Order: sequence, then C-alpha cells, then structure tokens
Amino acid sequence: MTGSSPHRARSFDVLRKEPAAVPRLPRLEGHRFVGVRDTMTVHDCDAPQQLALLRRRMDEEDLLGRKLIQTFAPDTLAEARNRGFRSA
Repeated sequence: MTGSSPHRARSFDVLRKEPAAVPRLPRLEGHRFVGVRDTMTVHDCDAPQQLALLRRRMDEEDLLGRKLIQTFAPDTLAEARNRGFRSA
C-alpha cells in the first residue's frame, strides 16, 4: 500500500484552516492593491488594518469621487511600486 491514501489527504484538508475573507471596497472588489494618489501610498485590501484606514479615508474625503484612487494591472505590490507608490 502506498502512502497516498485518499482518506489521509481528506483528513488533512479538514484540519487546514483558511484565513477569514475580509470584504473589500465597493466597486473595487476585484482589486487587492489600491493606491491613493494624493499620498502616493498603496493599501493591501487583504490586510484588515490597511483596509480600515483606506475605507475611513474614502468615506471622509470622497477619494473615489475626487478621482484619487488608483488600481493596478497586474494587481501586485511590485506593479504599484513600479508606478511610484509606496506601502501604507
């Protein structure tokens, strides 16, 4: 008998815990990295603290309405840095 039992693999998958998903910003659900042009900072929307900071600024300062939000393609931190943004 080999060591690749389907029962063993299934029990391992049950024990593995996935991180809880954080709801992203409305209209930007498909983007993980979102930049703010007035400060040239990029926020990781999968990091709860960075998302909370960005959400608060968007609500208080109407960043989306003022066209100060930047998304990136590809949606990576490297691309954001390539465009001159620094981590928040």
